[in-house]
Amino acid sequence: MVTKMMTNNILQDVFTASGDEVFICNIDGSIKYKNPIAQNKYPKISNINKLAHFFNFEICILKSEEILSYNPIKAALDATETFFANITKQVKDSIFEEYTITSLFLNDDERVVILRNDNQAYTSLKYIELEEKNSKLEEQILASQDLKLKLENQLVRTNLINFVSQKVQEYINTKKILKITIEQLEKTLDITKAEFAFDEGYKLLKVTSEVDNKKSKSKLLAPVYQDKKVFGVLILYKKASQNMWQKDEIELVKSVCSLLSTSFAKEELYNALKKQKTELEEALAQLKDAQLQIVQSEKMAALGQLVAGVAHEINTPLGVVISNMGMLEECTQRASDINKLKNFVSEVSPINKEALRRIENLVKTLKNFARLDEAKKKKVNIIDGIKSTLTLLNQETKSRIQIKENYEKIPPVSCYPDYINQVFMNILLNACQSIKDKGSIEIRTFVKDNAVVVAISDTGEGISKSNIKKIFDFGFTTKKIGQGTGLGLALAKKIIEEHSGKIEVESSLGHGTTFRISVPIESEFPY
Repeated sequence: MVTKMMTNNILQDVFTASGDEVFICNIDGSIKYKNPIAQNKYPKISNINKLAHFFNFEICILKSEEILSYNPIKAALDATETFFANITKQVKDSIFEEYTITSLFLNDDERVVILRNDNQAYTSLKYIELEEKNSKLEEQILASQDLKLKLENQLVRTNLINFVSQKVQEYINTKKILKITIEQLEKTLDITKAEFAFDEGYKLLKVTSEVDNKKSKSKLLAPVYQDKKVFGVLILYKKASQNMWQKDEIELVKSVCSLLSTSFAKEELYNALKKQKTELEEALAQLKDAQLQIVQSEKMAALGQLVAGVAHEINTPLGVVISNMGMLEECTQRASDINKLKNFVSEVSPINKEALRRIENLVKTLKNFARLDEAKKKKVNIIDGIKSTLTLLNQETKSRIQIKENYEKIPPVSCYPDYINQVFMNILLNACQSIKDKGSIEIRTFVKDNAVVVAISDTGEGISKSNIKKIFDFGFTTKKIGQGTGLGLALAKKIIEEHSGKIEVESSLGHGTTFRISVPIESEFPY
């Protein structure tokens, strides 16, 4: 008994001086002794089994039910002879330290468990691993640098393609694009010179390279196509002593040539469109001249239909004047009393004045309708134009057609009066002709949506649904041959639209027709 106690005391003295973590435990794991290092690390641990979750080591368990309970601490306590194993302790997340666990058999009830920190040895092993990793990392860095260089080169060349592409979109002049492209190629590629040759002597079908040993130069020749034919050749020069042309350089040059082909095609198309535009502008000018002639022709045709009526209107007062002048001449020759002659002249003069006034009004009306002295755009009250037109239509309307005029106050409209009067003439004349016996025409003016509106309604025969879609077509007419040209309403619609206005129609057979003409208070007209 004394010997056992002395042995334990001696061991404790040895363990106290040890640099390892030393525990003396019962086989159930209860700790009887901890040396200072163990006490410092685990001051509150009274059973060594509680350290089990800190450590692990690779094991092979034959009985699967023991997997969860098997651990290096338990194995050390259960050993019946000296036990030794390498284990790992988790210090922090992803940080581990290597330990050696040793178990000494004191007796059936006691075990000495020694935990030795092998971190120094572990560090050495890790150093070797780190050296290997470092070597691999250096290789990866070199590979990354090489990749970075390739990417930088690719970026520079991509920027070149983008730059040339932008200039192709921005400019039409191919020579200017060529100059910029050659400058950029000289900056981007390791070449001594770049040029473009408009030379049909080159029959290249693909990019080729040539070496001129006499001049110590290496040439890269790339064809530029237009309509599947070689239009020119892009030629790049570098020193023959330098590296051969690289694949990425050749691909870059191909892309540039493709862009140049697009540029040439674009310029050719632009020149063709420019020529076509000039031709269209000339054709448009001729068309406008022809249109003006058609408008005037249609106006004259409308006036022609009214000539008989206007002539009758002028003939009556003119006949009165002529008759009075004849009587005056006869009285002058026969009259012996000057007072009687004065009385006769006093009676005849007011009649002659009224007759001449009527003739003068008719002439003014004709002049206002034609507006031949007003070819320019001006602000007018279009009601005046309607009234002038009605005066000219007097022979068509009197005694059979009642004219209802409902004019609201409207502002002046900026327009070409002769064109607007032509519209009123065409619509009112059609309205008169659609009334076969007796009827009425109502004319209203008002302002709506910042536009002057003229509504002309008649009680005529009306227009069928099949024809109402065609009435504004050039050449369409339902009148007999010689009575209509089919131009009146087509021209009316075009004139109003070119005044930025619109013309609408409502009609049905047997119920008359209504035309609504809207002209903006501030309108534009191209002529």
